[in-house]
Amino acid sequence: MTFLWVVGTAVERRVGGKTFSWLYLFTGLVGGLVYILVEFIFHGRAGHALGASGAIAGIMGVFAVRCYFKSMIFPVPILGIFSLILPISLRSDLTPS
Repeated sequence: MTFLWVVGTAVERRVGGKTFSWLYLFTGLVGGLVYILVEFIFHGRAGHALGASGAIAGIMGVFAVRCYFKSMIFPVPILGIFSLILPISLRSDLTPS
């Protein structure tokens, strides 16, 4: 949920609230269906999918595609009290020679 809070706000600002809601629902459904399919293929039984992990992973994927230029500060909680501040950037500053 921390990733949804940090990454989701940037994606929502970028694509809009209504589109974000549709993306969240769509990626959650696709994530659940992929899990059920993989469970059936490899274990021969239908799996149960419940939760938001597929939707959050999908929103993180949308962030990587749509907001690759963003540079943000991400607080990582340590021991529940202190936080380590990590600057995160998806930009690549490599230039071809």
